[in-house]
Amino acid sequence: MITISHHIKAALTVAGLFILTTIASLDAQAAPLALEPSTNEEVWIKVPAPVAIDWYEDSCRYDHTEYRTFKDYENCIFKSLAQADNAQSRKWGLSDRVIREKDTIYINTPNHKQPLVFKDYLEPFEEEYRAHYQLQDYDKSHHLLQLLRTMYETQATVIVDLNTALARAVCDQS
Repeated sequence: MITISHHIKAALTVAGLFILTTIASLDAQAAPLALEPSTNEEVWIKVPAPVAIDWYEDSCRYDHTEYRTFKDYENCIFKSLAQADNAQSRKWGLSDRVIREKDTIYINTPNHKQPLVFKDYLEPFEEEYRAHYQLQDYDKSHHLLQLLRTMYETQATVIVDLNTALARAVCDQS
């Protein structure tokens, strides 16, 4: 068994605290730099906070057990999402590029043969793993489409660049 004197323990403790303090101060100094836009071609925009769109039209209720079958519940949800998303797409002038069919949002972009696909996931008795997307916002000047991804009790914002087909999750809320 190795024994360490009190002087060595104190010296190691002081050295450890010095190292942790140095790392913390370096992190604090580096943090503001990470938030600065770079000088390359990236565009930084302020993303509006997500707001859940009321797509429970036609009496869709959250609890699927209130329906005769899970398929009835699913049909109600997908019909409501399609109505809301396709109306938004038309309003923004994107109906030729962005469309929802049942449980999937398709986004066509230039120079890509296949569209980007955002598919909803609903399963009976799997509330914690259900996920759906809905159109949230459109920045016409930068051609950036914002989707809201809702999963159980959390939401995430996904930004899609309609010119490059690059999609990024930018923040999570719960």
